[in-house]
Amino acid sequence: MLMKKRFGILLLLAAATLPGGCTSGSIGPDTAARARMQVEVIAGEAGAHDLVHTVRFLVFDDASARPALDVNELVTLTPQEQEATAFRVVLEVNCNHDKLVAVVVNEPAALTPELGGVTSLSDLGELEFRMADAFNDGHSEPLATGLLMTGVKRGFAVTAENALQADAAKVKVQVLRAVARVELWLAVDAESTAALNASTGVSLLRSHDAGLLFGPDADNGFGRLATVAAPSLTVEWQYAGTDPLPLTETPQLVCAFYTPERSCSAPDDADKLVLRIRGVDSPGGARNAEAILSEFAPEGGSPQPLEAVLRNRVYRITGRVGSGQFEHTVLPWSDAGQGIVIDPQYFLRIDRDRLHLPGSGDEDYIQARTDYDRDDRGFPRGIRIGRIRYYDNSGAPVAGDDDGPFGWLAVTPGSPEGVLEQRIRFAAGAAPEAAEQGCYATVEVRAGNLARLIRITR
Repeated sequence: MLMKKRFGILLLLAAATLPGGCTSGSIGPDTAARARMQVEVIAGEAGAHDLVHTVRFLVFDDASARPALDVNELVTLTPQEQEATAFRVVLEVNCNHDKLVAVVVNEPAALTPELGGVTSLSDLGELEFRMADAFNDGHSEPLATGLLMTGVKRGFAVTAENALQADAAKVKVQVLRAVARVELWLAVDAESTAALNASTGVSLLRSHDAGLLFGPDADNGFGRLATVAAPSLTVEWQYAGTDPLPLTETPQLVCAFYTPERSCSAPDDADKLVLRIRGVDSPGGARNAEAILSEFAPEGGSPQPLEAVLRNRVYRITGRVGSGQFEHTVLPWSDAGQGIVIDPQYFLRIDRDRLHLPGSGDEDYIQARTDYDRDDRGFPRGIRIGRIRYYDNSGAPVAGDDDGPFGWLAVTPGSPEGVLEQRIRFAAGAAPEAAEQGCYATVEVRAGNLARLIRITR
């Protein structure tokens, strides 16, 4: 478990001299002077995907009348600061009695030009992010830039009394994950057996490919709930373990999807999310199931109709093979545990899942970490390397004449198997003879029954 940390980042940002910063367009005695404000950003639990890589601050004057941009500044945190649950930055800003600060954590690179060019508060409220810019193809993991989070605080003043850093006006901003997470947990009834295998897959239907950067915040009078007339995106997860995974009477997390916040109140559940499960192995043959996410119960509460998929919430579906019953629970993100590749007892984390090795002899590294330090569940302790697979440029798997891989990729752990943290080396050898074959590879990094796929392109 990561220790909770709080950092005071003593950065003094003078907006008039740094890129992206500008002074307010308002003229008058209230904005004639510059002063200091200390913004404390509270990001919640710092789990594997909640690490804070970058923070953008957008400060506006006269927020309730004619909002005018004061500061637009991007801050990059050091690796030592990224596990902080809260941190502080001191900004130099205009004096004004009606300020608003908006915070964007871990902005996708594709959104940086738009955010850097924001001058209007109304434009900021309508800004969208694309799921493809922040998550992997299956929307099952954030990219290495981290999980997107946003927050707003308005209705505070910065005056001449805050001129010195020691007297800076203090503002706290709670940031929320900009998406919801839908989790599938599976178990078996007593005296039943079932397992996940290579034929097991899960689909999330009626998701969407974009979301509003800021959601509705009634307390601060900002943002709105997105509506999607006919959500139609389907994202998929496929079991990638080398060995079948037996299910037990204790629910296990199978997979999770991220989905944008939006309303879902159409008649006949027409815009509700749907989980479709296929290929769960059982003595009676492959089992399939489908769950419509039409109602959820707060933990310990009664089921309620689901009228909106809300950011910073975890929608947990627990299914039991045998009875075919599903329980739907909605949780605050901080109460649901962190990370999506996580067994109820242990985790596996990697710092990135995509590498590019275009030339022969090119190499790169990833860092993997786990707390799986046991050998009583049929798996060796620590981190290990699983199967390497090769694919052509159409995504079809390829193999040599002897059904072996092409072999252009060498994967070397930095330490013996069994250690809990590995620096893993990936090195490219000679390219396959046929240019269309073996254009990318996937490598399993494993701990216990967990597996993470690393994709290597040439």
